[in-house]
Amino acid sequence: MEINYTKVDEFLCKSENARKKIALLLDYDGTLSPIAPRPELATLPEDTRQVLERLSRRRDDFFVAIISGRAVSNVREMAGIEGITYGGNHGLEIQHADGTAYIHPLPGKDKEHLAKAKKELQEQACHDGSWIEDKNVQLTFHYRQVPEEIRPVMVEEAKKIIAENGFKVGLAHCALECKPKVEWNKGNASLLILEKEFGAEWDKSVRAIFAGDDVTDEDAFRALEGKGLGIRIGDEKALSTAAGIVTPTTESFLQLLKYIEGKIEQGSG
Repeated sequence: MEINYTKVDEFLCKSENARKKIALLLDYDGTLSPIAPRPELATLPEDTRQVLERLSRRRDDFFVAIISGRAVSNVREMAGIEGITYGGNHGLEIQHADGTAYIHPLPGKDKEHLAKAKKELQEQACHDGSWIEDKNVQLTFHYRQVPEEIRPVMVEEAKKIIAENGFKVGLAHCALECKPKVEWNKGNASLLILEKEFGAEWDKSVRAIFAGDDVTDEDAFRALEGKGLGIRIGDEKALSTAAGIVTPTTESFLQLLKYIEGKIEQGSG
């Protein structure tokens, strides 16, 4: 698979970036692991695991964080890489590498309203292969396995239930997110992680790379614009993105990770 590495080289070799540590902020599903029919099937490929473990051990050169839409406990279990930072529920909950944690404040009655939304979704919208993933502070309504001809009506019903219970409707791959009405996303979470690890002027000491495959990752691309590099996984012709680089698959992104690792080993970064 041919990959254009020019923009990666430009980012790594800028004079103001020379010799800075690289902070890798990575989505999980569709970025590190191929999209699967159900979340529990999206296992981390062994080759990807080995690369992440190598990078996480090279603490002088790399900082690694995984920021996912999954619950933080679940993404940590799925990835299984020790000694790195994990963000769950699009950054609403963060487990830092040093053992400390961040939980974003939520509206007081969200738990009660979330339970009501879950019950209504189960009773009114869950059929023909759709199902609900309960992620503690939010829900995901999955319809990947639903026949395409009945999806539109089902999706509209689910959107209505989510909105009427006071939550934001988030769009994902064949899924709807039932999200708290708070101004917090992967962009905010990325900046919080970087500032905790490297201080308010983090961009003077590290070069940040965020990689993701979904619309929820666009917040992070925008947050790092001008200070870091965004990499979007997907079809370049079909995407509108704030990322500086688009690469088609999880396999091609893995090759990019290996390329970055090699450049740092050669001392040309």
